[in-house]
Amino acid sequence: MSSVLKLENVSKAFMDGDVQIEVLKSISLKVNRGEFIAIEGPSGSGKSTLLSIIGALLTPTSGSIFIDNENISKYQPAELTKVRLNNIGFIFQSSNLIPFLSVKDQLLLVSDINKSRNNEYKTKAAQLIHDLGLAHREDSKIHQLSGGEKQRVAIARAFMNNPDLILADEPTASLDSDRGRQVVEMLSREVKNMNKAAIMVTHDKRMLDLCDRVLHIEDGKLTERQKK
Repeated sequence: MSSVLKLENVSKAFMDGDVQIEVLKSISLKVNRGEFIAIEGPSGSGKSTLLSIIGALLTPTSGSIFIDNENISKYQPAELTKVRLNNIGFIFQSSNLIPFLSVKDQLLLVSDINKSRNNEYKTKAAQLIHDLGLAHREDSKIHQLSGGEKQRVAIARAFMNNPDLILADEPTASLDSDRGRQVVEMLSREVKNMNKAAIMVTHDKRMLDLCDRVLHIEDGKLTERQKK
């Protein structure tokens, strides 16, 4: 099974005045195609820092990060921007949608950023909208959507550029348990259907049974937990 993501001995330290604080401590991780992984742990444990490093938003202090077998650890900022655009899809705690755009245009904006709006992108957007049960909402503006619908749009947008890696940061935080579970079920299903890899950072233990593996981070160290 081919890996989409591989971390080798990744550490991250920040300076707090004259004191160096090691947030991540020699983390190694491999995520394969078709895998949906959860990372959970207490506040301040390094979850957001780890996700930011995986998402090419932060550089590690040491160690290597491979996405699609490319070592991005030493990439320049312009190269990292391309990685974020082409290889990674992001889903945030708040959907981060643009208020004045319709559901369809939220997705097509990705192709505009890539300077490639064409029939292929329009077809892709229509398919994602259909697959996530939003066909009746494709012309609706964001204020007309429920919280669950907004997160479904965010999932669809994350898949628009056909990235191999999906990163979800607390995607159910603003939803009740039923809506949250629907969103995570959809995310899991799309990961499997499209043979992607996905990592979800979450505090919500009720969602962990939907994931293939559960990783726990605490004091900067990552360990795998047995699913109940």
